[in-house]
Amino acid sequence: MSKEQEAALLRILEQNGRIDTSVLAKMLNEDEEIVKKTIKRLEEDKIILSYGRL
Repeated sequence: MSKEQEAALLRILEQNGRIDTSVLAKMLNEDEEIVKKTIKRLEEDKIILSYGRL
């Protein structure tokens, strides 16, 4: 996943942290498994800390 797609992913999750990964994949024109792996990596790297409301 490109850095631009990661940034878009984070923006989408910031607006709706409960969005389904299949929907994210379609929005980003990416494979769902790649989206899941990217989210997991971002969580492990402490980029994503929670999914609560702001």
